[in-house]
Amino acid sequence: MSVRLRLQVLEGRDVPAATIDQANEAFSWVLINELRRDPAEFANQLDGLRRGTIDTAFGFSKTDPVVADLRRLIQYSTWPGHYAEALQILRSATPTGPLGWDDELKDRAEVHNQWMRTHDFEHTGQDLPRKTYVPGYNSGYRGGDPDQWGYDPGQYYWWGENIGYTVGILANSKAAYRAGEFGRIGFSERAAFIDMVSYVLEVNSPDMGHLQHLIAPDGGPETGSPQYNAIGLDLDLYEGPFEVRDGFPESTLSTERLGLYRPGGTGGFIAGIAYRDTNGNGSYDAGEGLGATLTINGPVSFTETIDRLGSYGVYSHYVPNGTYTLTATAADGTPLGTQTVTVQDANAWFEFRAVGSAEPALRASVTGPTGTAGIRPTVTWATTPGALGYDIRLADLTTGRMNVFPGATTNGPPWTPPRDLIPGHSYQVVVRAIFAFQDGAWSPAWNFTVGTPQVTGPGATAATLRPAVTWTPVAGATAYVVRVNDLTTRRVNVFVGQRTTGTTWNPPADLVSGRVYSIRVRAVNSLNQGAWGPAITLSISAPTLAGPLGDVTGLQPSFSWTAIDGAADYVIAIDDLTTGRKNLYRQSTTATFWNLPTDLIAGHNYRWRVMARNSVGAGQWSPAEFFRIVV
Repeated sequence: MSVRLRLQVLEGRDVPAATIDQANEAFSWVLINELRRDPAEFANQLDGLRRGTIDTAFGFSKTDPVVADLRRLIQYSTWPGHYAEALQILRSATPTGPLGWDDELKDRAEVHNQWMRTHDFEHTGQDLPRKTYVPGYNSGYRGGDPDQWGYDPGQYYWWGENIGYTVGILANSKAAYRAGEFGRIGFSERAAFIDMVSYVLEVNSPDMGHLQHLIAPDGGPETGSPQYNAIGLDLDLYEGPFEVRDGFPESTLSTERLGLYRPGGTGGFIAGIAYRDTNGNGSYDAGEGLGATLTINGPVSFTETIDRLGSYGVYSHYVPNGTYTLTATAADGTPLGTQTVTVQDANAWFEFRAVGSAEPALRASVTGPTGTAGIRPTVTWATTPGALGYDIRLADLTTGRMNVFPGATTNGPPWTPPRDLIPGHSYQVVVRAIFAFQDGAWSPAWNFTVGTPQVTGPGATAATLRPAVTWTPVAGATAYVVRVNDLTTRRVNVFVGQRTTGTTWNPPADLVSGRVYSIRVRAVNSLNQGAWGPAITLSISAPTLAGPLGDVTGLQPSFSWTAIDGAADYVIAIDDLTTGRKNLYRQSTTATFWNLPTDLIAGHNYRWRVMARNSVGAGQWSPAEFFRIVV
């Protein structure tokens, strides 16, 4: 969409050096001006990159995942025939001057991006009967509130606008980011590339209007066709439909505002970049911008500072016609050189490039969690000076899952996982600082384990049929599951579905005196996940026989034994070993003693034992004791 101002007298305005919000927007601006400087070569490089017939272009190798995304853009397009048409237009287009960066255009582009979220996908000033919403933003807007250009009278002679979005295109770049091939800045650069190339190729547009805007001349005779010498753009990443909701968006929404700014009818922008080619690819990459001092001598002379974080190395200033000498010095004092440019009712471009590695970014160092961790442990590290935020990568060493929460970020330490971890699993966490100009190095790995319950009671033995089982808590556990196996009978999971939110549990039914059990507990998270803690072995005591023992006098000795808590009754059995008669007496009682109804025989040897029975009559015999009746 383009509009021409009818007023011929334009108001003067001093345009300062650029202010740019994001490194990828600076990359887009540089890429647009590369397109304008040599449209035919841009077409050849783009087509060669897509076909794999050249090794590198625009700073990307032919094997870069963004090249696969470029192919996806064309493969899933609405007007694939526009690809060849766009290349033909570029190959026949006349090279033109760069577009200066204009903060007013940038601000209005940002406003329109927000307007499209809350209204519909429509150009400024339009209010068409049929509404089309940005995917993921069905606002229900039906009309009556079109966005406004917002410019002062006479501010621009021509102005225009490109709007666009991409959804589902950056799958390969996203996968490479998740695999750690590059960081957030690298991903955002690739998103900017796909966004900008979408305007150039027009494969999802009904006409070639976006491309025509981008290659419109920045000066020359008035022909009635648009001319632009300034641009401001806003590029947002958001989580669109059908993509994984992992906090790391891959859909794009952008607005480019273009204008012809020429107060008094003469002059132009001195525009360019200062950057350090840290990866040696010969191209400006997002985050490579340098801070520098730029001294300009000519019809007007001045010195300005290029802010590394405020503009990412981008510079743009409107000046009168004339020849200018530019001298740049990096913020660290390194001379970047001198260049001469001419402004003659058109813009001029400069490029100062330093080589060599950038100063390494500070590396974070993780300090916690320490000891046994809970289900949502607190990850801590020392604050890194200058960091805008931090990437966190958490790997589950137990399952081999390398990135449990892809795209996890935080403004600063500490960080807590957004979802429960799994009790009993071992994890490894690394952290890196995010700077405006680059991603820091990953911290040394920090390993920790989410705890499992450790059974602390009742101990190795219990003289009760329903012993209280206790264990250590796991912070954040949703519940605990208890499993009891009968080692004597080899019965697994005696009590099915035993679940509690506390750290104490009693069996819902009697255990069996004299049997041996294993008990283990697992803490579960909100998804019912959790590993079992270590098992303990528990013996439910059988009665300990107190007497008679050894040689006893009297023909009717009294029998007694220790109690088993919860026993329904006891069964005593007496065998006459002298005669070989088993179960001479077999009697049940609820007491812990028993008296003979008749005399035993002097000189005979006897064996006796006791069983504590539970509510269903189950029990194991105690170890036997022996005695002999002596006179």
